[in-house]
Amino acid sequence: MLPEALTSEALPPEALVSRWLRDPRYEVMPTDDVVDEVAAHLEAPATVTVTFSPTRSAATTVSIALRLAALGHRAVPHLAARRMRDRAELEDIAARLADGGINEVFVVGGDADSPTGAFSSAIEVVRPLREISPGLSIGVAGYPESHPHIPDAAMHGALAEKAAYADRVVSQICFSPQTTLRWACDVRARGIELDVLAGIAAPVPRGRLLRIATRIGVAQSARFLSGHPEMLRLGAGRYDPGPLLWALAEAPTPISGIHIYTFNAMAAVQRWRRSLLDPAPEAA
Repeated sequence: MLPEALTSEALPPEALVSRWLRDPRYEVMPTDDVVDEVAAHLEAPATVTVTFSPTRSAATTVSIALRLAALGHRAVPHLAARRMRDRAELEDIAARLADGGINEVFVVGGDADSPTGAFSSAIEVVRPLREISPGLSIGVAGYPESHPHIPDAAMHGALAEKAAYADRVVSQICFSPQTTLRWACDVRARGIELDVLAGIAAPVPRGRLLRIATRIGVAQSARFLSGHPEMLRLGAGRYDPGPLLWALAEAPTPISGIHIYTFNAMAAVQRWRRSLLDPAPEAA
């Protein structure tokens, strides 16, 4: 059972789901057409986070974020610590973001086997960023399931350390509501007062979702779907995030919002989101 004392919401599930869906965070990948995709499907202002691609540079992510900000969105570039050169690069990025009206970043360790510059972990970027730009809002990653390469104890310690400088924690994709809820409540139980956002996968075909899950190290979590056909009830075998969302809302929870991993499937995400916000009336 989840401890009721840890909940930060007293809203009924319907109201909580509606709140989450009306102002989610949308994560997009830095492809050549992503700005056009966002412009076509998202009304500004929306919060749009831009990932760091291992085949591109930090400058690409920052440039796309600046273009989205110019469209009126709350753009949030991702910074991958092991791909950053040095403090001078952080200072340059912070200056560009300030000039472009961007006041938030999301910092991850990054998937590089070895650092390409001076930083080997997210805390090594978060700490100097707070010094360079005290007003910058900083998000960090959380892992409801074990990290594929880092022991649980080390992950817990790292999150506690980053919490001294960060403002929010966003969970990695997890398909089990119980696992996500336990993680969120554990964050609070360990005295971490960051805003907690639940990572939700987009309604994409199951095959694509499994490939993505394998690539980012959550393939075991994706197998949860095999025993839960209600999560694959959308057309063409697409994943339906709805059951997960409702399960998160129906339990006492410190979760304050959702972060949608869109995989750039903006049209599908918006169709799904609107279907929950404005369901079609039943036929007479």
